[in-house]
Amino acid sequence: MMNSKQAGMDTSGSQKDLELYLEQFINPERSRLFQPSLWTARRAWMARLARQEWLRSPARIIHVVGSNGKGSTAWYLAEYLQAASVDPAVILYTSPHLLYPTERIRFNGRTIPAAECLGLFNRLACHPALEAVWFELSYFEIFTILALYYAKLVSAKYIVLEAGLGGRLDATRMAAGSTLLVTHLCLEHTRLLGNSLSEIAHEKLCIATPKLQQIFTFASNRRHIDRERQKKRGCLAAINPDLAIHYIDAKPTEHYLSQNKGLAATVARHLEPAFFMKPFVKNLELSNPPGRLEVRAFGRMRFLFDTAHNPDGIMRSLADMQNGLIEPHEAGSGLILTSAIKDRNILDLVQAIQGQMPAIPVYLVQGPDLAPSGKIDAATACPVILPEQSPALIHARPGLRWVLVIGTHRLYALYNALADEFSNASS
Repeated sequence: MMNSKQAGMDTSGSQKDLELYLEQFINPERSRLFQPSLWTARRAWMARLARQEWLRSPARIIHVVGSNGKGSTAWYLAEYLQAASVDPAVILYTSPHLLYPTERIRFNGRTIPAAECLGLFNRLACHPALEAVWFELSYFEIFTILALYYAKLVSAKYIVLEAGLGGRLDATRMAAGSTLLVTHLCLEHTRLLGNSLSEIAHEKLCIATPKLQQIFTFASNRRHIDRERQKKRGCLAAINPDLAIHYIDAKPTEHYLSQNKGLAATVARHLEPAFFMKPFVKNLELSNPPGRLEVRAFGRMRFLFDTAHNPDGIMRSLADMQNGLIEPHEAGSGLILTSAIKDRNILDLVQAIQGQMPAIPVYLVQGPDLAPSGKIDAATACPVILPEQSPALIHARPGLRWVLVIGTHRLYALYNALADEFSNASS
């Protein structure tokens, strides 16, 4: 599994300069203070912006929405599209980042160096179409604009855009896509997206514009998507009457990454059919996205990480890990460190973990950007610790065989630090 070092991340001082620059922008991802009314007012302006010649790209635009699996599906699709060309030109835009902001935009698998990223932001801030409003935009909005601008600069053939939240009001909707992928759906962000799967499906599907030609999704979503298509005032009603919807059966025995890779492969096969006729494609090896069922092994010891951040995602990830990655029923063999972002119900996540692995001790990691613990320890017998207490906790258990860090992308730095420390100690 590729980590930040293997991915060639720029970890120099320029990353710090970029992060300082980005602190000037409102960041709902971090504050968890969402403003749907502001997004509504701004979306039409952003759509007009994307149609301007200096930003409009001839690239084929592909949107990826869903509750779980968006990032990994977008990653695999970009990998397939890169492999399909002798001279690839694929932009991948995902969020949130695990360690560095530059992870959000990749061109043919490589991130934009931090210094170049900062220079491009400064250039955009001075553009006549943006200079009056640049510093009123959000962190996610300026990165979305940068992704499209960079695609124009490098003459991208494909742009794969993972939606940040929902679809109808998401900044990525500014780029009208011809292809839409819908990953697994579950109840999430209900305050913003709705209290039922049908409402959530509506919000996701409303990323569609009249340019949409085809939708690819899992068969488990058929009922919600068909219902949306049949609505007289549904978001798909005004779309191309020849809109094609492809339903893919996900094998229940496959882990979630394999399912998402299968969805991505189906889309890539439609986009690049000649490539998939070549015999070697069956044995094509793709790199896995960082932070998804990621494993770092040192002898018999394993450190595992997954970005699963809602009860459905956590239960699925734990089930996948039990299928060969860890031994959950061996007494004293494992330890789980978890937390959540500020607006999540940490009790729901902890109960999902304990329900799946009742014999494994769970510790709640506390920190400034993480969910407050409240009375979680009393309610679930889940002790609360600080990140710096984690190494001592692990070293105090000589029979430990695996440590799982799960619940939020904000724990990825802790996961890497623990694995690095164990690696150094064992070398």
